[in-house]
Amino acid sequence: MFCPNGCPNLALEPFVRGPLGTASTIRPVIKEVLIEAEAPPGQEQAVDETFGHAGFEVHSRAALIRRSADALPWIVHVTLAVPFVAFFAKFGSEAGKDAYAAVKAWAKAMFEARKESGLGRGAISVVDLNGTELVLASDWPDKALDALAEIDWDQVEGGYLLWNEADGEWIDQLPQLRE
Repeated sequence: MFCPNGCPNLALEPFVRGPLGTASTIRPVIKEVLIEAEAPPGQEQAVDETFGHAGFEVHSRAALIRRSADALPWIVHVTLAVPFVAFFAKFGSEAGKDAYAAVKAWAKAMFEARKESGLGRGAISVVDLNGTELVLASDWPDKALDALAEIDWDQVEGGYLLWNEADGEWIDQLPQLRE
């Protein structure tokens, strides 16, 4: 497969076919995946394998430097090269596959893969091309992952989304922070 610049840290969508079946573009989905620098050995591989089972080829790096005297929650920071809608669509690209059910399965698999790091709990932070950030914490209820399907991504573009347990919905925290 042709890959410009060696494609480090990229998950590639299938080729978009041009005239006469030639490959005309490659669209990267995931730009970079980072985990905490103090992650135990084998965690980069566990993260990469979890992405691989979801259909993404990534090469995560243990490069997030954090300082604390105590153990901290683990973190998987994902930078997307596409908007969230395209990222989630990739999960449902197999015929008949529910994208949001596949996203939920991926998140739960990541939570399981990372449970041996830090405090045993942590979060997946995903930032899309438009600067929208979504935080998926491992200790939130399943209904938080189920409610991802209800988010209007156009309405929250550029926002910072956290689950609000009291209201049972995803809330864009940025308007509150700006007040």
